[in-house]
Amino acid sequence: MKSIKAAICAAALMLTVLLSGCMGKEPNDLAYVVALGFDKADAPDNYVMTIQFARPTNISGGSSEGGGSGQGIVENIAVEAPNIYAGINLADHIVSKKLTLAHSKLIVFSEEIAKEGVGDIMETLARNEETRPDIFLAVATGSAQEYLFKVKPVVEVNPARYYQLIYEQHYASGIPKNTAGDFYYNQKSGLRDNVLPLAGTVRLENEEEGGQLNGSSGGGSGSGGQGGSNSDSGSDPDKTKNELQKNAPPTDQKFEYRLKDYIAGQVAINQNNESETMGMAYFSGGKEVGRTGSLETELYNMLVGYFEESYLTLMCDKKNAVTVLALSNKKPKYEIDRKNRRVTITMYFESDLYSLPTDYLAETGIDGFERAAREEITAASEKFINETIRPSGADILGLRSRFKSCFLTNAEYEKHKDEIMDYDIKVNTRFRVRRTGLTIKEAGE
Repeated sequence: MKSIKAAICAAALMLTVLLSGCMGKEPNDLAYVVALGFDKADAPDNYVMTIQFARPTNISGGSSEGGGSGQGIVENIAVEAPNIYAGINLADHIVSKKLTLAHSKLIVFSEEIAKEGVGDIMETLARNEETRPDIFLAVATGSAQEYLFKVKPVVEVNPARYYQLIYEQHYASGIPKNTAGDFYYNQKSGLRDNVLPLAGTVRLENEEEGGQLNGSSGGGSGSGGQGGSNSDSGSDPDKTKNELQKNAPPTDQKFEYRLKDYIAGQVAINQNNESETMGMAYFSGGKEVGRTGSLETELYNMLVGYFEESYLTLMCDKKNAVTVLALSNKKPKYEIDRKNRRVTITMYFESDLYSLPTDYLAETGIDGFERAAREEITAASEKFINETIRPSGADILGLRSRFKSCFLTNAEYEKHKDEIMDYDIKVNTRFRVRRTGLTIKEAGE
């Protein structure tokens, strides 16, 4: 009797599983959203929401037309709605498949929205069971829609993989590391202000603002944001000169000597992909209050411990620039001295020499170069803190989160938490050369 009951229960359980599977969505019935863009609409409290979703047959090469070629691998549609869910509902009436956010990789906010605050959008996203905390966020230097329409991966065919490689790469120190989960936690906890990468588009000299070369739409149902016809743009240098490059200010310091402090949209020339990511926007109270270029973003990554490995060019004296591969395997150390109202940040770097002005090194020795490098990195970091971060009032270094450990109770911390923003901040750099590549004569030999 027991065996009969067990068999009946097993059959009922199997039937339940089979029926529940039939009621779910089949993969072929879904359209996977890769990226979302938010721009302000003309109507109050409305957004123009750009939805970029993948075309799997073209990614995998299963389609005879453009399969696996990088062309037409995503589709872009734009709808106007007051929130993300209303926008998805509208888009479901346009796309034949059900849109899902389960595999979304990127959300881009326009400059205007970032300055007004993105808290309401993030609050809505946090309540969606499909979205993941590792979605990347970015702020467009202009229109979020224009950025998504101009993304055309040159090497990586899979668009989701392309965004992942761009926004989480460990060797590009010109953008900050941040995800939707980090952004939401920082915003709710109040212990740290947020930073987001800047995403921009190249503007060619004979192209009107917001448009594309040769009248290409750059998106829509025909091209999917990937198949805009500017394949001949790379053949004529006069047509592909980036007019925004002249806006990038040159560095006036010895750190990263002769490099320009680029932001997204100012670099690319003669390339098919007219979009790029460089620099960062920083927030205070949930609203964007300023932007930095790639060089200051590199300093930010050093100060908060996100810097891992990158080439640095350091001007050691009036005529000698030395290039090193700098590495940091140890997080910066923050020491808070309440008595003297001071914060000391100690950073740790190792390096390999890649360019060797032998006359300079023969005169100063490795010790002399290490001392000069420490001074340059320290000076650039303190200038970044005092001239860029401090005037905005943004706590992007997370001083409050470290200050909290100085108090026994949360009530006491809440009473004094803002005083840390007035503390003097000093930077102490530890820098050493681990491999010279050549035998260098020491000074005096």
